[in-house]
Amino acid sequence: MAETLSWSTTLAGAGVAGLHLRPASLLAQAAVRYSAEIQIECGGHRANAKSVLSILVLGATPEAVLRFTAQGDDAEAALAAMRAVLASGACTHAHRHPDPRRLGQDRELLG
Repeated sequence: MAETLSWSTTLAGAGVAGLHLRPASLLAQAAVRYSAEIQIECGGHRANAKSVLSILVLGATPEAVLRFTAQGDDAEAALAAMRAVLASGACTHAHRHPDPRRLGQDRELLG
């Protein structure tokens, strides 16, 4: 039986503003590349890391402590991939809504 490995982090420590759609989808996309079973635990709840919806249901905030566990032949590589996704900076960019005060200026630029 393959060894179970784990790793814990806070989202704030990783610079992630919660597990919203972007980080959830990036984690799931990375997780499906591995045969290992990968779970994310947060606040007493567990999510399948290969499912975007499962990750979103965790509702993890920036202050949340996440525990990643992986079991399988490529568990070590799978956890390294989860770390890499959070460390990449790809999850840190919040969606920027247009500044309503600039909408008129933006329209002028568009012609």
